[in-house]
Amino acid sequence: MEQLHKLNVSFNDELAIDMVLNSPPSYDQFVLTYHLNNTETTLTEIHNLLKTVKSVMKKNHPLMQ
Repeated sequence: MEQLHKLNVSFNDELAIDMVLNSPPSYDQFVLTYHLNNTETTLTEIHNLLKTVKSVMKKNHPLMQ
């Protein structure tokens, strides 16, 4: 998304969130939980949630970078 932003490609937050939710398979559990909770989330909030998930994943799987 950052690369698209640098190219001045504009998109709304809903599309950006959809792009984030189509992330690598290692985040499948996060995406499932996100959909099950069915909450309205801003792009900033979802970014913070993903940073938290990544931190937890690194603790549980030290080889993950």
